[in-house]
Amino acid sequence: MRVTRFLKPFSVLMMVTLVTGCSTITQDQQFGDFEGQLQRGDIYQASSYAVEHTTPDPDTGNATDLLWSLQAGAVLRTQGSYQLSSQYFDDAEALIKAEHIKNSAKKVAGETASFLVKWL
Repeated sequence: MRVTRFLKPFSVLMMVTLVTGCSTITQDQQFGDFEGQLQRGDIYQASSYAVEHTTPDPDTGNATDLLWSLQAGAVLRTQGSYQLSSQYFDDAEALIKAEHIKNSAKKVAGETASFLVKWL
């Protein structure tokens, strides 16, 4: 009986450790190449890598990954590709605005529901 009492928390702890460890490894693999290119001063290779990871929307061609859009914009700006850099920063701004609108709508809906529940 005592063994099962400690087994469940231990199992949960192991699962959390494995999940967080795997996500760290994945991030290191994804960002490691990019970070290494920047540290070596290979701006052109880093900008190509960042642009490849922006995952453009098939319909509009706009970037759909906020972090990589910001990375691409920053590296392209450093490289001197100002027009392309501005395009990625504009895509990032559009992604931020879309997320803000989505969250604002959820907040309004939640507050409205709370108000209705309180007064009904």
